[in-house]
Amino acid sequence: MEDTIKRGATFRVAFRFDGDAEWERIYPNTTATASVIDSKGATHTLSVATDVPGKAMVLTGTTANWSLGRARYDLLIVKGGTRIPVPFSENATIVVIDGVTS
Repeated sequence: MEDTIKRGATFRVAFRFDGDAEWERIYPNTTATASVIDSKGATHTLSVATDVPGKAMVLTGTTANWSLGRARYDLLIVKGGTRIPVPFSENATIVVIDGVTS
């Protein structure tokens, strides 16, 4: 999976979980953290919000300081002391581009 975003825009992605069994594997959790590593190797923390009715984890952050080029992000859940990387989020990439209009 690869998407494109303009630098300066707000990054937002929702990880939706199918069915009760999948959702109960990660919720309720002790912590949920997410970050982006940009093309220059800098790490940027993302905010993580839990949408309980929608069975989703929503990641958001500003791209204002992200370097242009490919970046990758992931979501890590800790529940009862067990680290649970969210499948497929470990390989999710985005391409950060410069805006055209100033």
